[in-house]
Amino acid sequence: MILALRRRERALRAWCDEGLLVRMVPDRSSQAPWLRGGLVVLATAFLVLAAARPQVGSRVLAVERKGIDLMVALDLSESMRAEDLRPDRLTRAKQGVESLFDRLRGDRVGLVGFAGDAFVQCPLTLDYAAARMFLRLMTPEMIPVPGTDLGAAIRSAVKAFDPKERKYKAMVLVTDGEDHGRGLEAAVREAKEQGVRVFAVGIGSEKGEPIPQRGVAGEVRDYKRAGDGEVVMTRLDPATLRKICDDTGGRYFDGNAGGLALDRLYGEISGMEQKEQKGGIAVQYEDRYGYFAAAAFLLLAAESMMAERRRTGSGRRRSRTARRNRIGLGLLVTVFGSSLLLSHPTPAVGALGGDPGGRAYGKGDYAAARDAYAAYAREHPDDPRGEYNLGTALNRAGEMPPAQESFLRAVRGPDPKLRAAALYNLGNTRVKAGDLPGAAEAYEMALRQRPGDSDAKFNLELVRALMQQQPPDSSGKNQQQKKDGKQDQKNKDQKDQQDQKSQEDKKDQQSRQQDQQQQQAQDGQQGADSTDAPSQADMQPLKITPEQARQILNGLAQQEMTLQQERLRARSRPLKVEKDW
Repeated sequence: MILALRRRERALRAWCDEGLLVRMVPDRSSQAPWLRGGLVVLATAFLVLAAARPQVGSRVLAVERKGIDLMVALDLSESMRAEDLRPDRLTRAKQGVESLFDRLRGDRVGLVGFAGDAFVQCPLTLDYAAARMFLRLMTPEMIPVPGTDLGAAIRSAVKAFDPKERKYKAMVLVTDGEDHGRGLEAAVREAKEQGVRVFAVGIGSEKGEPIPQRGVAGEVRDYKRAGDGEVVMTRLDPATLRKICDDTGGRYFDGNAGGLALDRLYGEISGMEQKEQKGGIAVQYEDRYGYFAAAAFLLLAAESMMAERRRTGSGRRRSRTARRNRIGLGLLVTVFGSSLLLSHPTPAVGALGGDPGGRAYGKGDYAAARDAYAAYAREHPDDPRGEYNLGTALNRAGEMPPAQESFLRAVRGPDPKLRAAALYNLGNTRVKAGDLPGAAEAYEMALRQRPGDSDAKFNLELVRALMQQQPPDSSGKNQQQKKDGKQDQKNKDQKDQQDQKSQEDKKDQQSRQQDQQQQQAQDGQQGADSTDAPSQADMQPLKITPEQARQILNGLAQQEMTLQQERLRARSRPLKVEKDW
């Protein structure tokens, strides 16, 4: 910019000397271009700072979620070292459990490790990070008793639940199904009495696989053998697992299917009746980029109104350049004005039952957050928070019409704070959609709900300034004028149709009069030259003078004229006709 200004000054001096230039352009200001350039540079700097999205200050929110209590019992016996699933059964089982944790929203989870005995490795908690840490540390060496006791695993999981509740409890049993213990049937009955639904995930193949014995360096030295020296083959036993699930109201899943089985398992768990889960916090940071964007807007407005020529008289108008700049500013504000508005804080993570969409929203995946919030809103039509969070996700995803509908549904809720927030975000959405009058109305209603909202006040003033800066022929015209114009055009079309119809009726009347006169003349001629064969009495000549005949014909013609006029008046009366446009 500096180089361009210097090049411009050199071109002016090459055209004429300084003294002549002052005489030819007496109102020229040499400092104005430099001032305007400086304002543009400062505005650009503020826009860069706003794009960085600075955040100052934070709030710690207590999180209340809806979910169930879920205990995961992981088989740590030697049979889980079999390599029919790569790299081995235990590694694949851990990966599946960790993927299940990623899908959970608001459910308390715990871990049980079992082999010939069972122990609770992680009690029920909302801290998924801690549960993952315990999961990664679980190895077969943790359980000193060899074998596989499914009954001990179920009993340990049942004891980890709250004994006062008879629902909201589920257990996921991840194992190959081999059972070397006793008391499985008694453990299943206890789980059923406590209201625990057992879901089993079978790991391994039914054909059988040897169990490798590895050395210190990880090499396979041999395979596990029985007392007689034969290699022990471990097989998946789905029949036992299906019976456990059927007795407790759960369901069996084939863990060899990978992600598909996990999706079905999560669908079953998420479909259970849920309870309020208290615990956990969420940190919400305050966005401050709006202040930098507002400063950039003011600098650009000042630059556009600054003329390059000084005023030499009270009646002199501003230069054409200044007028063009004002029009350009109006267009700029119309297109990009929505980006200058302060955004409302994003929906709190975990604010809804099961925290639907919170993780995706935090990562910027607004499409996934939209789908999750839409599902929550369908399942909980009486909870306005679902509609509010859905509208916010739709706004971020660029879907403005459905976002406005969601915010309007959220306004109907009983919470005044939520209504104010929904109206505020409704105003932001309408600005992005180009509806500045509607946005101003939404901000005014938000201020009625929460008069001390400084962000709503700032946005309201900004929207009003945008409405004043719009050029006369911009897209923000008054909708009432459009309706009036359409109504005038419709009335004009109806009048043209009536005039055209009247002209056609007049032509038809004249044509009918001519045809009638010709017909009467032909009838008179035929009366004299009739080819019928009447009697002698009928053929006697009619005694009438030509003058009398003309009078009769004139009277008939006058009656016909009167009838035609009555018909014309009847047709010209306005009729209300419903048309399908």
